[in-house]
Amino acid sequence: MPEAVAVSQLVKRYRGAAGNSIDDISATLEEGQSVGLLGPNGAGKTTLVKLLCGVTRPTSGTVRVFGGDPFTDASGTKRSLAVVHQSSPMDMMLSVRDNIKIAVAFRGLTWRQARGRVTELVDEFNLGSCMDKVAFTLSGGQQRRVQIVRSLVVAPRLFLLDEPSIGLDPTGRRRLWDHLGRLRAEHGVTLVLTSHNMDEIEQNCSQVIVLKEGRIIRNAPHGDITAEFGGTSAVVTFAEEVGPDELREIAGTHGVALKSLDRIRIEVIGDDLEGFVSTLLKYWAGRAGAIRSIAFSCVSLEEAFIRLTERA
Repeated sequence: MPEAVAVSQLVKRYRGAAGNSIDDISATLEEGQSVGLLGPNGAGKTTLVKLLCGVTRPTSGTVRVFGGDPFTDASGTKRSLAVVHQSSPMDMMLSVRDNIKIAVAFRGLTWRQARGRVTELVDEFNLGSCMDKVAFTLSGGQQRRVQIVRSLVVAPRLFLLDEPSIGLDPTGRRRLWDHLGRLRAEHGVTLVLTSHNMDEIEQNCSQVIVLKEGRIIRNAPHGDITAEFGGTSAVVTFAEEVGPDELREIAGTHGVALKSLDRIRIEVIGDDLEGFVSTLLKYWAGRAGAIRSIAFSCVSLEEAFIRLTERA
């Protein structure tokens, strides 16, 4: 697939800062990917978004968006991208309609050309009753939806979203992700988003980049990251106390490890959990009430993220 984004040895240090906000990172994103940026507060996520959309200039290194420099070739590169920032860059003294008209004009379109697309978006994000209201009278969630509609008056090739679901209720979040899913399916749009909502990242992003102190500490599919910190585990609860030696022997035959063990409960991790459980059931067959329950669980992306950032 063609590259949508390529950054090389990228550094950003703000004037007067003690260290780099972005510290020598390199990465490429393929067109059509959906990538989540994770990191503790101050890790550099928002700064990276600003660099990708040309809002700020790198201290050193290069940024390429579909082959162009978003800072020096702003007029060309920015036609291919859209951004939803954390803050709401609207004129709060204008109506919603006028704010959307401004976004349409920035895209080089007339209101007549964009009206059909705008009408669809306004209906989809339930803003019809707000069009003639002054922006500052809207709730935070409504303002967020206006910002999303403004960014989507033209379907972008690259969509950058910095904490996109802030202020949105569950229905608003679902509408947003349903629309983004259609953009990806119908137009091959590349998505890059920052979020502290791990479920949002896990459900909507195939790739995860984890930042800490301006550096990339992991760039991998989220399944690889969760697998690195335990993957799937099986928890077996017994009706009575069991001997640890026989459990270790069964686990050893299937290459699984005992993650925890007490008198009546064990947790095992490994690749052949089904084989281990099958052998365990056969071994305890006929022992009345020996196994009370068996449950499988996966390490969440949130848990893996916490372990990763604490270790790095």
